[in-house]
Amino acid sequence: NISLDIKQGECVALLGESGCGKSTLLRCLAGLVEPTVGTISVAGQEVYSASINTPPGKRGLGFVFQDYALFPALTVEQNIAFGTSPDQQIRVQELMELVGVRQLKDRLPQQLSGGQQQRVALARSLAPNPKLLLLDEPFSNVDAHRRFEIGEELREILRVHNTSAIFVTHDQTDALSLSDRVAVMTLKDREGIIAQYDLPEVVYSNPSCQQVARLTGTGWFLDGTANGKQVETPLGTLPLKERAEGPGIVMVRPEDLRFVAGEGEATVGFSCFTGPGFLLSVEFNGMRLRIPHLTSLPVGSTGLIDVTAPCVFW
Repeated sequence: NISLDIKQGECVALLGESGCGKSTLLRCLAGLVEPTVGTISVAGQEVYSASINTPPGKRGLGFVFQDYALFPALTVEQNIAFGTSPDQQIRVQELMELVGVRQLKDRLPQQLSGGQQQRVALARSLAPNPKLLLLDEPFSNVDAHRRFEIGEELREILRVHNTSAIFVTHDQTDALSLSDRVAVMTLKDREGIIAQYDLPEVVYSNPSCQQVARLTGTGWFLDGTANGKQVETPLGTLPLKERAEGPGIVMVRPEDLRFVAGEGEATVGFSCFTGPGFLLSVEFNGMRLRIPHLTSLPVGSTGLIDVTAPCVFW
């Protein structure tokens, strides 16, 4: 029961836990899996319905598989050119230059790093001028320090070609930092649904439910009783983003907490350096909270916990 629309030139992330249907949805769009019901349209043209089932190769889509699926016996240049016509050789050369593999054109896939293979797979998927690019866990085989750099390059390539894209990920950082909008998928009654579809900053700061909050970042969920623009919780009286009444759940993100050393009932359990600051493990009222802090504090230090921003309440 999925409904999703993507604008021209937009990059959308499908974020969710394993088994919620992210890759299945991507394969339905590509034509590799047949839906049981519904319609799929690309650029205003139906490619799947009760009476239409356009073959994958004729949907005008590019697909980058999780393992890249490069042809092992073909060189970089031959992989990118595969499936294109002879008159597209200039485009193949341009794409090699664009993704930075021109100097590797005569190498075989096994002679490339994971990041280089990903660039080749991306160039190959872009060679036929697809209307929509589909990427399944595109950064899973790339070193952590290269993920954001390659993601930036991907966004720039999509912008240059005004190509729309959907990428599947279970990594919240990739989803939030590399997309224009995020579709957060969860399981409900053992079926995958889109629980929230919005801008990255919205799904993070104003999640529609606890599942979305957990998938988009770290947070603490406290029982509370709301009275207008504030709520009574085990942390004390906290401000709310929107007016509410009665019992419910409050979400607090780590960056919205501040530890004020001095007189108070909160106690530092340990302190560790995370770069560029420190992270305190603070015990208070039977809870253990991890709070960012500019400096290290000795174990046993006491103080107060201050909530610096209005909270989400369900």
